[in-house]
Amino acid sequence: MKKQWQSNSCIWICLASQRDTAFETQKSIGCILVVNKDTTVIEKATFTFIKDLTNNFIFSLITGYSLVDDIDKIINEMETRFLVPPQKAIAQSIISAKNFFAEYVLQEN
Repeated sequence: MKKQWQSNSCIWICLASQRDTAFETQKSIGCILVVNKDTTVIEKATFTFIKDLTNNFIFSLITGYSLVDDIDKIINEMETRFLVPPQKAIAQSIISAKNFFAEYVLQEN
């Protein structure tokens, strides 16, 4: 079986805050990111509760950006192109992933 991910890829699963209104209806909103630990670039992304088309669209918005250095660009893409009610919850899950990534991975290096 061909190895799909590089040895410096890692995965992050982060949930939105319980204070978010979308959380109240879904009870679990999160992002699952594969991030290159060396470059901090998002290689793959998927989101809980979202259909394939929506997942693919968000994936296309954030893939290739640095989870650490480009967080403002990522959030801007979400705010201008992903115009749905759970937008803020999904953006918050990405911000949470960035915070965890910075705390755990970047401190290792």
